[in-house]
Amino acid sequence: MVKLLDSGNLVLSSGSTESYLWQSFDHPSDTLLAGMKLGWDLRIGLNRYLTSWRNPDDPSTGEFSYGIELFGLPQNVLRKNSVKSFRSSHWLGVQYSGAGVYPNHVFNSNFVLNSQEVYYEYGLYDQLTRSVLNYSGTLQRLVWKSSSQEWFVMYSFPTDPCDSYGQCGPNAVCTINNLQICSCLAGYVPKSSQDWEMHIWSGGCVHKNPLNCSEGEGFIELTGVEIPDLLRFWMNTSMTPNECEVQCLKNCSCTAYTHSAITEGSHSCLLWYGDLIDMKRHMIYGDQNLYIRVTASELEGRSDSKKKVQLMAVMIPVSVALLFLVLASCITWKRRTQKQDSKHRYLGIWYSNIPTQTVVWVANRNHPLNDSSGVLKIGDDGNLILLDETKRVVWNTSIQKVSSETTMVKLLDSGNLVLSSGSTESYLWQSFDHPSDTLLAGMKLGWDLRIGLNRYLTSWRNPDDPSTGEFSYGIELFGLPQNVLRKNSVKSFRSSHWLGVQYSGAGVYPNHVFNSNFVLNSQEVYYEYGLYDQLTRSVLNYSGTLQRLVWKSSSQEWFVMYSFPTDPCDSYGQCGPNAVCTINNLKICSCLAGYVPKSSQDWEIHIWSGGCVRKNPLNCSEGEGFIELKGVEIPDLLRFWMNPSMTPNECEVQCLKNCSCTAYTHSVITEGNRSCFLWYGDLIDVKRHMIYGSQNLYIRVLASELEGRSDSQKKVQLMAVMIPVSVALLFLVLASCITWKRRTQKQGSKPGFSFKVDENIELPIFSVVTIAEATNNFSFSNKIGEGGFGSVYKGQLSTGQEIAVKRLSENSHQGLHEFKNEVILISKLQHRNLVRLLGCCVQGEERMLIYEYMSNGSLSSFIFDNRSNSLTWSRRFNIIVGIARGLLYLHRDSRLRIIHRDLKASNVLLDGEMNPKISDFGIARAFGGDQLLDKTRTVMGTYGYMSPEYVIHGLFSMKSDVYSFGVLVLEIVSGKRNGELCDPDQSLRLLGHTWKLWNEGKAIELLDVPMEDSFAFLEVLKCIQIGLLCVQKRPEDRPTMASVLSALDSEIITLPQPKQPSFDAERSTDVTLDGKLGATNNMTITVLVGR
Repeated sequence: MVKLLDSGNLVLSSGSTESYLWQSFDHPSDTLLAGMKLGWDLRIGLNRYLTSWRNPDDPSTGEFSYGIELFGLPQNVLRKNSVKSFRSSHWLGVQYSGAGVYPNHVFNSNFVLNSQEVYYEYGLYDQLTRSVLNYSGTLQRLVWKSSSQEWFVMYSFPTDPCDSYGQCGPNAVCTINNLQICSCLAGYVPKSSQDWEMHIWSGGCVHKNPLNCSEGEGFIELTGVEIPDLLRFWMNTSMTPNECEVQCLKNCSCTAYTHSAITEGSHSCLLWYGDLIDMKRHMIYGDQNLYIRVTASELEGRSDSKKKVQLMAVMIPVSVALLFLVLASCITWKRRTQKQDSKHRYLGIWYSNIPTQTVVWVANRNHPLNDSSGVLKIGDDGNLILLDETKRVVWNTSIQKVSSETTMVKLLDSGNLVLSSGSTESYLWQSFDHPSDTLLAGMKLGWDLRIGLNRYLTSWRNPDDPSTGEFSYGIELFGLPQNVLRKNSVKSFRSSHWLGVQYSGAGVYPNHVFNSNFVLNSQEVYYEYGLYDQLTRSVLNYSGTLQRLVWKSSSQEWFVMYSFPTDPCDSYGQCGPNAVCTINNLKICSCLAGYVPKSSQDWEIHIWSGGCVRKNPLNCSEGEGFIELKGVEIPDLLRFWMNPSMTPNECEVQCLKNCSCTAYTHSVITEGNRSCFLWYGDLIDVKRHMIYGSQNLYIRVLASELEGRSDSQKKVQLMAVMIPVSVALLFLVLASCITWKRRTQKQGSKPGFSFKVDENIELPIFSVVTIAEATNNFSFSNKIGEGGFGSVYKGQLSTGQEIAVKRLSENSHQGLHEFKNEVILISKLQHRNLVRLLGCCVQGEERMLIYEYMSNGSLSSFIFDNRSNSLTWSRRFNIIVGIARGLLYLHRDSRLRIIHRDLKASNVLLDGEMNPKISDFGIARAFGGDQLLDKTRTVMGTYGYMSPEYVIHGLFSMKSDVYSFGVLVLEIVSGKRNGELCDPDQSLRLLGHTWKLWNEGKAIELLDVPMEDSFAFLEVLKCIQIGLLCVQKRPEDRPTMASVLSALDSEIITLPQPKQPSFDAERSTDVTLDGKLGATNNMTITVLVGR
């Protein structure tokens, strides 16, 4: 028989077996769905790969294919016909060799590599997603956005030029963040210098001096790269780094090696022979180091260059006091370039604590000194001045009215050079008010309106010349404040508008490197940022790119965190007037509603600058209206009108009153209020953000265009399904669908719906009418919670009993399986520390669980919100003990051995007397007999509470729950979430912070601040120690819940010293489950607890 599964898999099977004779998942077209395998079944030689459509309207096989290729190490390869056009990182048994698919909230990835199968698959969380190889050869990850009812591109490959296979030719590396993306490897030079000057990279590089296997040859390290393609290579899975290096030197054809690859948990040695093809450098996430073989002379030359010391002359022949000041302030003369024939000298500021000299400010950038003579001094008028050899002033601070008191100059640790008088703490002058090309932490970019000061960046002329270049970047105040990048006087990029509370579109989002602040008031308008624990700076480089650079101490280099402009849509007015730019579209420019290209011929060849014009001119006639454009960066405010207090309807009417008004928006937030913006004339520089765009724009159109759009929306596209099989097979498909539909419709009339007889469900069944009456027809005022499953309502039965109703939504990620699972498990569980299930409701499409009502809500609302003051230590300790008892019941004393798998603060409810009750058994699993361990390919739960072996390998057991319990104990003690940065330096999260305090003998400092006046000292220490024991890295080191409860109930107990928790995310594949509290031979302490 044939059946179409909910997964989208069409299967053919016989009645005698549950396996499939045939399935469509084994024969994909252009789409990879959740649960579908991309790769090989080696037992039967089956290769599952994607093939593109010929064009958007023709599903026949196109030019492109995408699948897993097994030569060397497995990797995903995109081909155009038979030619490689893109390849992924290599799969090394545990991880990808470079940039792989990192954890996200949309889908989870799984790669299987064994003797029988090699494949990739993914599972869903609560959003619909798919991967598609489109007809143009781009692999796209699409996510369904229910709010806008459309698919958007989460990411796509190839992404940038460096993704093109062999972009830089042989023996070169591609770095997308560099101005010249291709560079030769150490010991190589361009094969054709002329080609490389014209950015024709395909010829690649050749050895500067041929290798000859002579003595002294060695290696130069290239960090953070995607390793070369494995075309001619050799591999050994058990060599040490030294053995790997020696092995390469033995073979004259060996050109490079790496030993940092991880294969089946071991370090491996990979050697390359001949040319090195398709190398990419990942400045942020690359984790492979490649060792390039070079001649002895090249090694010596590199060593000599590292030993060179650059001399810096300080020329300040002034008073002794001033000389001391300047020397102490580290203001020195430095030759900016390394060219021996350069005689220019500058007064500059750079970082003193990093090896790479990085200049951040230059005083006399347009007036260099032409020789080694010069004087820096405080002049007679109190200004700081710079003199050349003729005593001519080439630069000064230009303060008009300087105090008659003595002035002094100082270089602050922030990099700010300040001039002040002794009588005041304010500055007479500071370099932060006169930036060059760099914005440092604490520096203001913008306006001091009181004195008309505008602080903006200007680029250098070229990498060796700090004089003012073509580009400037600052805040412009016309309309609403926005950051603007100009080339000379022409706009080349603009940021979102600042609206008083947020940016109008895509702004700077929270990160762990820096924090942003925008100030807008009657006196100042400026942007600034502060640091966390990493060094970062913003630079406007000479090519007109604004880069956010972060210092990477491990590799001792700066890397680009992000840059602007990023893509073609960032170019100001990329699509011309009255058009929108969408970078995810094949044709990035499209006309707004009611407009057509000004030149169809230009648009066909992707010349967009002419933009669009009205299809039919507006005439202020009756019936004109608006079409909504969602998720856009609003047009530039060139000709506009604004009112900060209009309603949406008033805004729309205001636009219709004026025949020149072409668009409006009312969703802007200014000073907390909704505002109305009207645009007149052409709409310039509209960009569409498919993911984070938050603005909707309303485009004015004629009545006829509104009617036409309405008619088109009413059309229903007819889709024909043609299955050229026998009539009997077609009948079976239809019969299966009809049977499934009838079964669904009848579910409400059968108390046991799809439960089997042997499941023995002992549970009352409630009708929808009864629950609707109890919850006031599911009114909003009765709603007390919401999650991925749906909503929770408070209700009261006719008997007066209060209930909580968990109503699953249609879009719930908790499907019928999880619902059924929760009913089966919890109906058989009875314990005072488990929430009691009173019944269920299954009627039509409705699925509801009815629980006893917990008047105090969840534990998380007490320990994380503003109610923590009401939780005394004795109450917290009782809650810990209660949770332990409930968990022990699940693991040992219930009719079934239950693994909860999602124990967390929000899944612990508190009754009126603050007794804890464990809830939410949707993903719980029952173990039978002597089973101690199980494995799943779909990891479900909450990050931060899941044990490392579960997250990484899908292994779960009672020790997984013990880990979750340990995290929960530490959260209850500290009042902090596991995901928060907890230490004073804001660098450690809860487990790392607790471990640090424990090792320093300061564990008691973990205690929640409101509890510090009243608590049992030793009892708190005992709970912290138990928490640490529960979150140990290896499952066998963790105690059982029986041992935990015994320790909590005992006044005198000897506990082992905990081992390091898993906060360092190290992977361990050895799993045993026999750990008992106190069973190890570590140092022990004895705790006496008075009850």
